Amino acid sequence: MTSQTESQAPPCNIASTRRRLRQALGSPGPGLWFTLDESRRYRSQEEVKTRYEVSRTNRNSRSRSVPYVFDSRPGRGHRAARCGRPVSLLSVGAVVPWAEAGVGVVATQAMVDPAYGPRGLELMRAGSNAPETLSKLAAADPGREVRQVAMVDSEGRAAAHTGSSTIPEAGHIVGDGFSVQANMMLRNTVWAAMADGYRSTRGELVDRLLAALDAAEAEGGDIRGRQSAALLIVAAKSSGRPWSDKLFDIRVDDTREPLAELRRLAGISRAFQHLRLAQAALARGDSRVMNTEFEQAARFGGDNPEMRFWQAVALMQCERINEGLAILANISASDANWRELALRLPDYMLPRNREELFGRIRKLR
Repeated sequence: MTSQTESQAPPCNIASTRRRLRQALGSPGPGLWFTLDESRRYRSQEEVKTRYEVSRTNRNSRSRSVPYVFDSRPGRGHRAARCGRPVSLLSVGAVVPWAEAGVGVVATQAMVDPAYGPRGLELMRAGSNAPETLSKLAAADPGREVRQVAMVDSEGRAAAHTGSSTIPEAGHIVGDGFSVQANMMLRNTVWAAMADGYRSTRGELVDRLLAALDAAEAEGGDIRGRQSAALLIVAAKSSGRPWSDKLFDIRVDDTREPLAELRRLAGISRAFQHLRLAQAALARGDSRVMNTEFEQAARFGGDNPEMRFWQAVALMQCERINEGLAILANISASDANWRELALRLPDYMLPRNREELFGRIRKLR
């Protein structure tokens, strides 16, 4: 009796293949969709094409995930979730990082089940610590061996899980109040490099998080390339106003250099934070702090003229007309729309001699 040739092989049983996928993956969460292309009958198991419903938009370009790092410690002032792109999902920030001020942070990655995010936060909000929460959710997940999940609670207790069937190279390190984890990396040294980069970097939390991601990329990063990234940082304590507890919420959905773009956007976000602090100082009459914060806003804002525009307006409000007009003239020389915007400002944003000031603004060239 001879063996069947390829041309004699029976068609692949789609229903059987689905059952095998379910057995291997458990019940995929809402963030993971497997479908089988049934446009034709497959002549062999090797021809079965399994694809993600959400995948890279340009299949000719390299597409890489980047790893994840979390920090949460009492008294640190804030807690953070920083992540890159898991599996082949566009817009990693929409599914991977979850954070709530006064509660904790969650990263759900590899074969993603987004349910770990809201459910993890719910359990930690109810008083469960991060290790207990992760253990409970993983135990109830039949697909846990293809997941990678990390959690840190508001007391800095951290936990991570890397399933045994997660695509290599994959692993994690749980440290003092933080966790780093990665999957589908080129080398198994990536997460150690992340931890070293995080620990050795000085500065604000955002600086340490970005340094950890840069260290991962320098170590080889994801075997596939780069595509998207996200940065989420919330306050350590809840203000009762969730919309104001997010200190950073930045997403880079699809680009060839997501870390460079993430760093650029983080700088702009910091510029606007300093701008808000400068305007708060103006409101309470603290000119020294106002000047310092405006200078910081301009430094982080780079070539964005908006920081200087509002500094000019603030100086004019303080009756420092000549200083404000000098700054306005400088930015209007490149774009006259800033001069036009100044002429449209409402009364409460300008000093009492509004019409005289407008006359001087119109003469700026």
